[in-house]
Amino acid sequence: MTLVHNHPTAGHLGRDETIRKAMEVLPWTGMRQWITDYVKGCATCQQNKILTYRTKVPLYRIMTKEGTLPFQQIAMDLIMGLPQHHGHNTILTIVDYGCSHTAIFLPCSHGPWHHPAVLRLCLLMVWPAHQNDK
Repeated sequence: MTLVHNHPTAGHLGRDETIRKAMEVLPWTGMRQWITDYVKGCATCQQNKILTYRTKVPLYRIMTKEGTLPFQQIAMDLIMGLPQHHGHNTILTIVDYGCSHTAIFLPCSHGPWHHPAVLRLCLLMVWPAHQNDK
């Protein structure tokens, strides 16, 4: 293993390449399983191996009550640090979770974001367009 796996010139190439190199040097009975276990326990190989799969985060369903009106239950987020475009570098996203699942994207300028500023933007841009959706 020192020559075909651990040596600096061997390069910790993983299970398959280590088995191939070991077969050239000195094959023995049970070699594949032994090398497989050895590589699984090799800290360097485990740190550098490429993951071929990712664990998926389960989706979280936002529950709403029956009869919820449009924009009665919303989620908001700010996408900041964007390149300047027509004086705007931030996008306020507003998603209606109540009944329409509408998403509204409002361009705005980066500034000190606090509750009154976000509320003012919502009242000016969202409320007039959806106040009659009852």
